[in-house]
Amino acid sequence: MEWNLGTSFKDSSGNVIMMNTLLTSLMNRISALEDMISGAKGSLVVKLLKNANEVLIDNGGVVNITVRCEDYADLVGGTPRTYYNNVYSADDYYLQFENISTGSQLGLLSYRKYVPTVAGDNRFYNPTYAKGSLSAYVDSEDKLNQQKDNQYIWISDTSSNKQIYNSGATNTSAGRGKILYSNNWNLGVYSANTFSIFDQVDWTDVTWSSDTDYQTSFPVTVHPYIENISNLTYIETNGVKLINPSTKFTIPIKIFFKLSGGTSNTVTFSSNTSTSPYVTRKLRIFLEPENLARAFEFEIIFKIYRNRTYNTRTNNNNVISNSDMS
Repeated sequence: MEWNLGTSFKDSSGNVIMMNTLLTSLMNRISALEDMISGAKGSLVVKLLKNANEVLIDNGGVVNITVRCEDYADLVGGTPRTYYNNVYSADDYYLQFENISTGSQLGLLSYRKYVPTVAGDNRFYNPTYAKGSLSAYVDSEDKLNQQKDNQYIWISDTSSNKQIYNSGATNTSAGRGKILYSNNWNLGVYSANTFSIFDQVDWTDVTWSSDTDYQTSFPVTVHPYIENISNLTYIETNGVKLINPSTKFTIPIKIFFKLSGGTSNTVTFSSNTSTSPYVTRKLRIFLEPENLARAFEFEIIFKIYRNRTYNTRTNNNNVISNSDMS
């Protein structure tokens, strides 16, 4: 039996408000209040952008990217597929962080030190230097740098306990250059040292012993571009960086590469090339919105090919895809 009792409340026309109508109205108001409370500390949305394409990144998500470096190389005039063998920088990928709340600030925790005061406290920091080192961002002078204390966005050193970065066995141009030819590592830094990615890294062929960690002569490294790291730090005592409503900011990603090692000035690909060497590079990001129960972490995996093959398209516009965290 359906009950629809009258109440002592009346509407603006003097009609009695029935019980089920009143309950529905109250429930709607409660839901609206819950929505306001849940959004009272802002709402974070993270996207990966490239040209007109964008991918929404979930907490704990993985985004897979395919890059073909030939698409970014400078063609020698009058040739179909001969390119200058320069050190290039592809910089059309961006991470965008946005507070989509229209009325509330978003708080990002910034109290942490890069090197934790308690061992193991920071998941983004790895104290082990065996076959690996600290993550590095590239600044406005194309120098690689270690992160600073009190950032509110962090670059993780590891992925599933495996190194993402390596500073090389020796703190020399050749030692760093060897890492460019690895299968999985980006260039890293050791402690607070800094160096130019163009002038203090050997991009020519570097001799190494036979090792599955290294591959063919195709040097690559991937880094976030942060013009001034102070723009991502907040050192006030409350340790919370507030992002205003409807505010967004971006962090560009730079892919540095050379089509081939050695001293050759040009590289030529035949029209019917059917294979291409590739490397895998990763970028993992860590941040802590104060309104979430756990940190917001995600990973971008770059599968970077040297050249196009005859059965691939000539642009990278549709090579972004999402996959679940494994």
